Amino acid sequence: MTDLVNLTPHDITLLIPGGRRDVPRSGTVARVVTEAFDCAPIARVRSVRLTPTGVVEGLPDPVVGTVFIASAMAASVAKRADVVSPGHLVRDDEGRVIGCESLVRHDEPVATRG
Repeated sequence: MTDLVNLTPHDITLLIPGGRRDVPRSGTVARVVTEAFDCAPIARVRSVRLTPTGVVEGLPDPVVGTVFIASAMAASVAKRADVVSPGHLVRDDEGRVIGCESLVRHDEPVATRG
C-alpha cells in the first residue's frame, strides 16, 4: 500500500469504494513562497498581487512508496509525480466538505480534447 502524507493544515477524508480512508494532517504544511506587489486600493483597502516564486516550502524530498497530499497551488508548482492535491470534493447538505473522491496529479500536462 502506498503511504500518504498530508501536507495540508486540514485532516483529509478520501471517499473510496466501500468506505473511506482518513489521512490526518502531518504537522508540516507545504506552502508556495510568493512575492507581494502593491496594486491600487479597493474601497480604500490595500490590495496586492501575489506572484509565486516557484519555491515550495515544507515539501520533503521524494520517498519511495510515499505520495504527498498538498494544496492545489503547492502541487501545481512542485510538478512532481509524488505530490497530489485533493479533488472532486463532496459536501454535506450545509455545504461543508466531508471528503474527496479523487486525488489530482499536477506532474504532467493534460491532453486537450480536439
